[in-house]
Amino acid sequence: AGSVRLVAYVVPAASGAADPAVLREHAAAVLPEYMVPSAFVALERLPLNAHGKTDRAALPAPPAADCAYTAPRPGPETVLADVWAEVLGVERVGAHDNFFDLGGDSILSIQVVAKARRAGLDLSSRDVFARQTVAALAAVAGASGADAATRVAAEQSTVTGPVGTTPIREWFFAHHPVAPDHFAMSMAFELRAGTGLGHLRSAVGAVLAHHDALRTVFTAPGPDTAATATILPDADLDAVFRTYDLTGAEDVDAAWREQAARVPAGTGPAGPLFRVLIGVDGDERPLRAQFTAHHLVVDGVSWRVLLADLETAYRQLATGRTPDLGPKTTSVVQWADRLATHVADGGFDAQAAYWRTALEGATTELPLDTPGGSRTVGEERTLLGSLSAERTTALLRRVPAVYRTRTEEVLLTALARALRGWTGQDRVAVALEGHGREELFDDVDLTRTVGWFTSLYPFAPALPPGEDWKESVRAVKEQLRAVPDRGVGHGALRHLGAAGTAADAVRELPEPRISFNYHGQFDVVAPSGAEGAPSAPAGLYAAELPDAGGDRSGRERRTHLLDVVGGIEDGRLTFAWTYSPGLHREETVRALADRFFAELEAFVAHCAEPGAGGCSPSDFPLVGLGQAEVDRLAGDGRNVADLCPLTPLQAGMLFHTLDGPGTEAYLEQFSCVLDGVRDTGALGRAWQRVVERSDALRSSVAWEAADQPVRIVHREVVLPLEVADWTGRTEDERAAALAEVLAEERRRGLELTTAPLTRVLLARLDEDRVQLVWTFHHLLLDGWSSAALLADVVAEYAALTGSGPGAAPRGPFRDYLGWLAGRDHAEGRAYWRERLAGFTEPVALPADRPVPRGHRGRSTARVEVPLTPEAGTRATAFARRHRVTPNALVQGTWSLLLAQHGGARDVVFGATVSGRPAELPGAEEILGLFINTLPVRVDTAPGLRVGDWLAAIQRDAAEAGRHEYVALRDIATELPPGTALFDTLLVFENYPVDADGAARHGVHLREVEAVEATNYPLTLIAGAGAGAGAEGTGLSLTLAYDPELFDASTADRLAAGLARLVEEVCADPDRVLGEIPAVSAEEEHDARRRGTGPAARPPV
Repeated sequence: AGSVRLVAYVVPAASGAADPAVLREHAAAVLPEYMVPSAFVALERLPLNAHGKTDRAALPAPPAADCAYTAPRPGPETVLADVWAEVLGVERVGAHDNFFDLGGDSILSIQVVAKARRAGLDLSSRDVFARQTVAALAAVAGASGADAATRVAAEQSTVTGPVGTTPIREWFFAHHPVAPDHFAMSMAFELRAGTGLGHLRSAVGAVLAHHDALRTVFTAPGPDTAATATILPDADLDAVFRTYDLTGAEDVDAAWREQAARVPAGTGPAGPLFRVLIGVDGDERPLRAQFTAHHLVVDGVSWRVLLADLETAYRQLATGRTPDLGPKTTSVVQWADRLATHVADGGFDAQAAYWRTALEGATTELPLDTPGGSRTVGEERTLLGSLSAERTTALLRRVPAVYRTRTEEVLLTALARALRGWTGQDRVAVALEGHGREELFDDVDLTRTVGWFTSLYPFAPALPPGEDWKESVRAVKEQLRAVPDRGVGHGALRHLGAAGTAADAVRELPEPRISFNYHGQFDVVAPSGAEGAPSAPAGLYAAELPDAGGDRSGRERRTHLLDVVGGIEDGRLTFAWTYSPGLHREETVRALADRFFAELEAFVAHCAEPGAGGCSPSDFPLVGLGQAEVDRLAGDGRNVADLCPLTPLQAGMLFHTLDGPGTEAYLEQFSCVLDGVRDTGALGRAWQRVVERSDALRSSVAWEAADQPVRIVHREVVLPLEVADWTGRTEDERAAALAEVLAEERRRGLELTTAPLTRVLLARLDEDRVQLVWTFHHLLLDGWSSAALLADVVAEYAALTGSGPGAAPRGPFRDYLGWLAGRDHAEGRAYWRERLAGFTEPVALPADRPVPRGHRGRSTARVEVPLTPEAGTRATAFARRHRVTPNALVQGTWSLLLAQHGGARDVVFGATVSGRPAELPGAEEILGLFINTLPVRVDTAPGLRVGDWLAAIQRDAAEAGRHEYVALRDIATELPPGTALFDTLLVFENYPVDADGAARHGVHLREVEAVEATNYPLTLIAGAGAGAGAEGTGLSLTLAYDPELFDASTADRLAAGLARLVEEVCADPDRVLGEIPAVSAEEEHDARRRGTGPAARPPV
């Protein structure tokens, strides 16, 4: 089975009359979108079969679709694209294709994770849902191996012994009291010609040895005893694998069906619970195989794993290799134990309140044609219904993007609307079946574990009034995504929770009378070379055989009045509606099924209409927005990828930007000469590529359409790029032009509501050199990210000019926002409240003029701190010897300077922290604004020893680092209302910069200049740059100040004082702070000189 596409084969009346673009335009004008062919193939004539009809098998394959296709890059992107193509059954997958737009679902996400891990990438299903494109997923896909293996609890040796109970096991024995031994699942196939019976038998043995759950035996519960389960150390292969000779049978098909139908009744709890029947019909006929397992040991996901592993083992044996099915994942034994412990520890107790209200106002009953009728399995009947292949394609590939839905959400909306029409009730409860393999525990991996993990839980969607599909699908989508842990907690509480706990309320809930189960896409048979099939060799399974029946005992009572089970079969959405004739007439069920499919067709048509589309709050889980706010911010959603909250510092920057419009606060400018750039156009395209790949760079900000400021991440943005020709200009003319551009860019500023918040100028200087002017808002990026972005631009330029592989993938900034949302902010606020207790008066700013009312500080002027390279190197060496960081040393000297000029011992100033958490994988590679500004409190008591004092500053910084996610505005102080906690800021720039990165691509950055301005009137910028001597790196310091408050001479004096204090502090670690002079010897001499002369007359 491959991807389903609608293709038009055209025989033109005249040469050249089959222009695909013209044909597509004409088709789009008269047909619904889902019926417009994706490809047009011109033929001289249509091929005909012997009956004179079109021979579809002889039609040539259509060309691959190129629409909006971006090839995946070598490495993880290519690996993932291949995995997606195989799992989703599509011809190819681009880097930016969406998993759910291609027909993905939760079960397929498990297969993607399993195959990706086997290909060397460490992912989770949660990652697939959170990062829905190949490029986004590749950016966070770590290499699997030793680290991943040790993280996951998975016993690699043979698992034996007792198996704890699970929710679905308890449900099964409670609802199947008549014949629990007869409840199986079977799949039958015709095998490929030439399949060797001996190798097949050995392959079954390998699968039994690898998948321990298949060796389980059970005892049914008694009046006073619970059911038990035990995994045996081995299985009797002769009892599992049986052949039947069909040779000579009068009706081979009938003989096969008779034998196959007998197998399920023999898979009783005493075992073996997995059996294989092989039908042999002579040497020339292909083998038939039926694989049967008691439902207690398999589910739908298990079959995908089992059949694939059986084929893998067979191929290995057929080529003389020992079967190797890869590492095991978490066993059923481990899962059962973890789940029971989680329930006992109250892990699901908080969900009880949700489940208590889940059925409020809903009915669990269904209308009956003949109340009181029989409902045994033996009497049940099944109706089948399908969508056309074309509408199935639209449902799987085109519909999801319109309202950002998953297929099961659309199906449940259609079912809810159909049930409303039948029952007359707005809310009808449905028993939903899920795969149950939710990622509740970080060290549990069930992606390739065989067993029965199904979750069964009630879902009663409330439909809005009216027939509007837009409102219906958004309502059901929101309610389904609100189900905690996709329903696993319901069964866990109901069946494993102790009496007298929160589980009691769940056990009292009535059970719905209709069940719904969507299996998704499950195609085992794929001819060699077909779309979506493994590349080679030919598959083991040649064709699927009809169900022989007999999987369940006819004496058992059906658990639901109506079972609705569906999936994709042969490219068509197909549902089976199973009912009891003793309760419902066939025409009743047929009418309900027809209504369901009519609803689906109506929705497919609706999604093709102009104006259809939109988002809902669950699409943006990081921001708590209502539907009206989402509509205002995202519109139809076509160019909105995400809505995100601002980080604490971003919120502060927005506040200061809006509070002082027209200022240059947080406007960043970077300029340099790029030497080695011959193709300006390629450089511009490289910038555009980097912008397109970063969610941080594709952002704008909105603050009026919602109760909170929101960052809007756009799907597509065009970088404002200006290309100029400065060739032939003298150096003076070039310098003047650069100064003019920088001033004009500052004057223009940036409109925060328009993405992207950046502009680039590329001015050609000569054949090899380009002047770069990059203007951006600090709200986008921190210094760490700015350096990384420039490296990516150069790498992409190299790729475009054929001299490099391009920039490596980076994770989305959204990952950090998710991490930030998971912090304990109450604990963080409590820490800062205690840390600042007793601080009641801010440190006075050593300015020349008082701060005017309404003045907004901006440190736009700069002066270098006159610290010699030798002194800078001595400072960092001093820090290393005494095991403190250069940052702690700078914080100490800065606090001394403020204390001496402010006349205070207790000093608080602001400091910028990197904000990149070590526990967030890949945080150091992500582009965005991670930094935060937080207070630093330092005691400058005269009796403190320098060494001890610096060590204490470092300890305090380490403890504060655990709480650096707290927003400054959320920190409570004891200062008078409206009083700023600090007016000075310390920025220590210690981010990693690959100084040779650009040079490796033949590009050199020269004449580098960076201009930034903050809203603090006095800012110290420190860094550990290359220093003199052999002892390592040296310290460099720059003082930025507000020229409206500080004279240049004062700034020079402060800078000189700071340089002196650095040397004084590093002179002797045993010296006490009181011995460090407040002024230099020259300043003291000058003060004494100025202080001599006749005394002035005292004032009257």
